[in-house]
Amino acid sequence: MSRPLFSEVGRVINDPMLLLTHDGEILAYNPAALRAMAGLEVGGRLQALSREGEDAVRERLRRWMRTGDPVAAGLTFTSRSTGDELRCRCYGARAGWFEGGPAVQLRAVPADSTDGFMLLNERLSRESALRRNAERQRDRAVELEQHTRRQLFRLYTLTSALAAATTLRQVAEVVRTKVPEATDCLTAVLGLDLKRLIPEGTSPDRRLTLRHDPWVDLADDEPGLLAPVTSAVRVRSPKRPLSPYSPIAYDRDHHALLLPITCQNEKVGVLALAVERTSPPSRLEEEHLRTVAAQIGQALARAGVLEREFDISERLQRSLLPAAPELPGVATASRFTAGSDSMEVGGDWYDVFPLADGQVGFVIGDVAGHGPGEATLMGQLRSAMRASALRCGGDPAEMLGELDRYMAAYTPDIITTVCYLVLDERRGVLRYSNGGHPPPLLIRRDGEQELLEGALSPPLGASEEEDYQVASVSLEYSDTVVLYTDGLIERRYESLDTGLARIKWLAREAPYLSPEELCNQIMDGQDSDEYLDDQAVLVLRLREHTPAG
Repeated sequence: MSRPLFSEVGRVINDPMLLLTHDGEILAYNPAALRAMAGLEVGGRLQALSREGEDAVRERLRRWMRTGDPVAAGLTFTSRSTGDELRCRCYGARAGWFEGGPAVQLRAVPADSTDGFMLLNERLSRESALRRNAERQRDRAVELEQHTRRQLFRLYTLTSALAAATTLRQVAEVVRTKVPEATDCLTAVLGLDLKRLIPEGTSPDRRLTLRHDPWVDLADDEPGLLAPVTSAVRVRSPKRPLSPYSPIAYDRDHHALLLPITCQNEKVGVLALAVERTSPPSRLEEEHLRTVAAQIGQALARAGVLEREFDISERLQRSLLPAAPELPGVATASRFTAGSDSMEVGGDWYDVFPLADGQVGFVIGDVAGHGPGEATLMGQLRSAMRASALRCGGDPAEMLGELDRYMAAYTPDIITTVCYLVLDERRGVLRYSNGGHPPPLLIRRDGEQELLEGALSPPLGASEEEDYQVASVSLEYSDTVVLYTDGLIERRYESLDTGLARIKWLAREAPYLSPEELCNQIMDGQDSDEYLDDQAVLVLRLREHTPAG
């Protein structure tokens, strides 16, 4: 049967008749329906005619579509003639005869106020509406509870990570990796005013290292929109306001939420969040964001204190390391850098001193451990080496034996690695003994490289009365020897062979570089600044005018 045929059949029926799609669209109706119901038109929706509401009508349509036999349900319409309520007992069923797709045929029988079915239907409708409203409220409460739990868990995860961060670099990494998840944003950018966190007296190498860390320097860089932020700000223009600071923000349209970070009521930075949503954050979300910014501020305050303490310790260690002396036959250079992942000073040390008969002594060592005690012991060992050099400085094995006996007597619980070398400038001979230290690297003037792995013994303090050996190698003018500590060759999840290969690669251009340039090349040319231990390097080169033996 088609719609025109339905209209013809409906003419002889006195009660309103409707033909509807499964979702309530009105396809056809009979004259009785037109006379009785206000607002009736083809293409309209049953939900708009009924006063029961969208959910109630949709539930009745589903029920009618499931059966081919008429099922009664009550609906209230608006009377065309009076504008009052028109309560009807509606009999609906699936219109299996309709050729135009799934449809419902509906017969609406007007009922008076005493109709028991309608009264029962109205009561059930009210109860159903109350039940649906209660279910919606329950679902919203469950959803809010789940959201709150997720938010608290993310905040706990962020707080734990910030509590474990002891350096500014670590705090910045936590912001980059944890804050986006904790705040439901695309990316997080941290801007810092280093001059307020780190004192002006910080050593130049340390400040240089800090400038390469993962944040925007509000004092020295070009921070753009981050610098003037003193209260929470929402930036909508341009389309990608944080694109200069993050690759993720560069690739996707977003808005920026900017929050100041304070330490002891002083602004020290800005937290910038890239968000895709267009609606502003709710009051609860704003409180959450302020909590996140406050946690970051506390972590920065702790890290700033530790950075200042570390800088003092580092400067103490540098003061214990000597400047390279001026030697007529040997060019020397040295450099020291503190480890990036430790707040305590280490025990790396080196020294250069002239000996009798035109010889020169070179020593490099590493006291096990970190802290002021190790730094103090480093100074003691350097003094002990110089004192012993007056008596036996020309004999590398005897020098290590003297130092080992000194440690056994005065520092029995300490272990240190030491490599001591004696250069006879006139004969061009380098003799050395090695107490557990990484092997020196010899680079010939033609670029050929050799690790000096002879005369290797255990570290000092590790065994009883070790019989140290001596090895020697001939040097020609412009030959270079590189001494270094293990911080240059040790990395997490990396073998020592890989580390040794790296330092040889960094020193590959040694014949074309001055000793100072070679030190800088080795220190600055590494592929990662995530070194955990201190690093020291000492370079010596036989001057060209020195005759070789």
